[in-house]
Amino acid sequence: MAEQQEKKSLGQKFSKQYRKQNRKLFLSGFLAVLTFVAVFIMVVLEIMPETHSITVGEAAETDIRAIAEVEDIQATNEAKKLARDAIADIYDVNTQSNAQLIAFFEETVFPELNNAIDYGYNTVRKGEANT
Repeated sequence: MAEQQEKKSLGQKFSKQYRKQNRKLFLSGFLAVLTFVAVFIMVVLEIMPETHSITVGEAAETDIRAIAEVEDIQATNEAKKLARDAIADIYDVNTQSNAQLIAFFEETVFPELNNAIDYGYNTVRKGEANT
């Protein structure tokens, strides 16, 4: 009987140690899984793009940046054509106003410019004569 109690108590000792080891393994495994899930959730929340609920014509509360550049080539070309057609030709030659401008410059600016050139030339010539 004493042997049975010793065996029983020895078996009980091993089962207690086994349970403690299993409990430690379970807790460390549970903490590892919990940590993995927490990190996974943080990464997923960081990677997910923001969603905005705005309607056409409404001003955005914050700056919204596109993740890719998209160009509607057909709409762009149509907009360019409309803009080009909306502008009047700038090469319309009005000969009467051009003739008036040319006469004005010939009568006022060019004679004064020639006088200034002649004055400078004569001044330089006088300086050369003195040396």
